Amino acid sequence: MRLKNIIWKTVVMSLMASPLCISCDDDDEVTVNSKFYLSTKVFPVDSYEASLSVILKDNSVVVNELQPNYRFVACATERLSKDVKITADSDDNLVSAYNKANDTEYNILPAENYSFTNKTVTIENGESVSGDSIKIELLNVGSLTTEGGYLLPVTISSIEGNNLDALSSNRGVVYVKIQNIHVNVESGQPAEGTLIADRSGWTVKVAPTTRGDAKNLIDGTNSDVARDGGAEYWLTVDIGKV
Repeated sequence: MRLKNIIWKTVVMSLMASPLCISCDDDDEVTVNSKFYLSTKVFPVDSYEASLSVILKDNSVVVNELQPNYRFVACATERLSKDVKITADSDDNLVSAYNKANDTEYNILPAENYSFTNKTVTIENGESVSGDSIKIELLNVGSLTTEGGYLLPVTISSIEGNNLDALSSNRGVVYVKIQNIHVNVESGQPAEGTLIADRSGWTVKVAPTTRGDAKNLIDGTNSDVARDGGAEYWLTVDIGKV
């Protein structure tokens, strides 16, 4: 009986140990399917837009600005077990889809107005962010006068090993926006008449609303403000009896 018990215990312990060995073998073979995406910054990694405002007066740039440069990093959702090269490129076909989804009217940024100075970066073994950057330089900013602004979608065009299935479905594109701010686009005649200094009886309505009293927009001073947050809005001024 004692010998049988020893044999039985040995068999049970062997059976219990077998799954552990199998599990170890499985763990060695497990690979995490990392997804790849682009970001405008290393931190925070959820920033997917870069914007530039071009101020125009009579369709000419108000100030000779430096030609802007943009840098994007390639990111992985997990640290990699080997070096992976990522290549980016522009995709004009995404402009119409963006406009439809966001109710905007951006134009395609002409090819002569930008240049990739670096398209390929590497995420190294053990890292999740590329050490170098995808670089874009905007050119001839003063010629970007078309109303509605411009949009340059930048997406991952290749992942080393032709594995585009590893491209993130919701983070695969970053957008460079060039927005025109038109100031006195058409030269007008100087106003003639008497300045109405007393505006105490005037009422102002703004839709959507502003941050700050809307009356600050017409009170004739710069000591207080009302901000619109960059959105389009309707401004209605009732001057009562003059």
